[in-house]
Amino acid sequence: MKPRNPVQPLLRRHVEHVAEMERLLFDDPLTAADLTAICGQKSALSYSWTITEYHVPAAYMLLEFAGASLSLTRIGTHPDFQRQGHATDLIGQAIKLAEGRKREYIDAVISESVLPAQLLLRSCGFRCTKIARGKGYLRADGEHESLLRFKYDVWHPYRHVPGIRERMQAGMTI
Repeated sequence: MKPRNPVQPLLRRHVEHVAEMERLLFDDPLTAADLTAICGQKSALSYSWTITEYHVPAAYMLLEFAGASLSLTRIGTHPDFQRQGHATDLIGQAIKLAEGRKREYIDAVISESVLPAQLLLRSCGFRCTKIARGKGYLRADGEHESLLRFKYDVWHPYRHVPGIRERMQAGMTI
């Protein structure tokens, strides 16, 4: 899957634009200071989608390496640029990154009430693996929230076959 516009690392000059997207999209937005701190972590890897004719990000994602996995911690698209495939392209970039860094899977945890995010992840090959319900998950309005964990197996569908990773790396057919 080749992106229409280049996916590039989140640049300092884009942090304010991404923070503005956060305010538009989320009940619990990250601030510019939060984003700067996240991007400065050694374990974090972040990407933003930049629409080149406007020179500002239209979509972004935050990823973090965690052991054998790559965690998709945040993804968002500016309302003016939604439904144009930008989030799908970003997830495609995350999949390529996970493959290149030899990660076994990508995971994402989202609210059960955010149907567009569920549909996006499912359309990109993620599957729901767990539902977390409990009093520890509260929405901004004080109501209890259920969270869904989605997982994309980088080596799926042959992950269970012994030696498959080595065969694929060597370019052998399955």
